[in-house]
Amino acid sequence: MPGPAPQERKHGRTPNSLSSGEWREYDDVPFTAAPPMPKPPGRRKGWHPVAERLWETSSRLPHAKDWRDDDWLNLEVLLYEVDSYYMTAASKRKTAQLTEIRKQKNALGIGDVGRKEQKILYKQKVEPGRGGVGPAGSVEVLDEGADDGRTRPAGNVVPIKDRKRAILGRAKPVEGQGETAAG
Repeated sequence: MPGPAPQERKHGRTPNSLSSGEWREYDDVPFTAAPPMPKPPGRRKGWHPVAERLWETSSRLPHAKDWRDDDWLNLEVLLYEVDSYYMTAASKRKTAQLTEIRKQKNALGIGDVGRKEQKILYKQKVEPGRGGVGPAGSVEVLDEGADDGRTRPAGNVVPIKDRKRAILGRAKPVEGQGETAAG
């Protein structure tokens, strides 16, 4: 049958969008330039403690440095939602309110699920040349004998008690023997 050739379908993928699989990485450092917390509604003197805690933690998220004015407005709307929910008597609270709060938090990247949905990854800031605690409790060792005279990281050393525990955990006793090969 004559006509144009069928078009290739994208299946919802938009090039150069955040959904293309690229995660945004942020140094795990609190954001300090947040706007002040808005005043509570009406003539009240303060927010519900949960709403105050939400603002304190969310306004310091490392990825908040990339928020635009509308994102801060969305956080303010979320603040009012949380305050309204928790100021309502427990018998009159609705599940729909809690669902809306969860959706708004996820849209802002608040919490583990929200960060995964928004593809936000926090990474520890590494200071080169300084010893410290590495991954899984290992300790970074410094190499003082570098060719250019500078101190540089030489790798991670696992504490001996952890190595011994790992070795003893792998050794299985052979039938007829009461002890393991390790000791």
